[in-house]
Amino acid sequence: MDILKVTDVDVSYGAIHALKNVNITVKENSITTILGSNGGGKSTLLKSISRLLPLNNGSIEFEDKDITKLSPEKVTQMGIIHVPEGRQIFGDITVYENLMIGAFTVKKGMVSLENIHQDAMTPRIKKLIETNKTSEEEVLLTRKEIIHNNLMRVYDYFPVLKERKDQVAMSLSGGEQQMLAIGRALMGTPKLLILDEPSLGLAPLIVKNIFNILKQLRNDGITILIVEQNALQTLKIADYAYVIRIGDIIKQGKASDMINDPELLEAYLGK
Repeated sequence: MDILKVTDVDVSYGAIHALKNVNITVKENSITTILGSNGGGKSTLLKSISRLLPLNNGSIEFEDKDITKLSPEKVTQMGIIHVPEGRQIFGDITVYENLMIGAFTVKKGMVSLENIHQDAMTPRIKKLIETNKTSEEEVLLTRKEIIHNNLMRVYDYFPVLKERKDQVAMSLSGGEQQMLAIGRALMGTPKLLILDEPSLGLAPLIVKNIFNILKQLRNDGITILIVEQNALQTLKIADYAYVIRIGDIIKQGKASDMINDPELLEAYLGK
């Protein structure tokens, strides 16, 4: 199933034609990457999907709903959560407080049993599961219960955030701050997680760790759309890839095919 469809999207910054009739689709429970050099339109495309930029033409559909005219706040509430380039964490408050900011859109709702963390299993939830008559796979949780469950899951993905939850965020290393930015997004229960250059400025070992976590998120049912200059590393974890150059999609295909195309990597990605 296609969770996201971008159709004939055209975007300009004044006289600069940033995106030219761009078409992409993102399949549910996949990692899709947008690759290309600086100035190619990668970040512009992500901001357009998040509704941070207006379109000249075209349309954007999420879960078969047209979101072209919706506000950024509304698409966030629908489950599109964007981690921007540069992390943009709040450095003067604690790690825990940063994470709680990410939960502001959470509402009560159905949660699959497999996604309920053991440490979030309150007596009420256990009783609800035992007496549930409407579904064998989902239960209705309160907002507070969902937030607590999300927090436990974030701490599993990023144990360092639990260790440093009471520290101010500015005291974290660059890699830890990127983990915090992703963790804050996960607190909002994303259906589509959008990441803009998550490896920027990080040491290779940290990048490898973060990308391994992205694979785990995909395996746990979160759809990911990622923009990266680190082409080789990204293609190793992605399912599908697009290459964008000066606002045009010039290549697309399975990531496993692109990673074995040295001519493409040399010509378009500088690798």
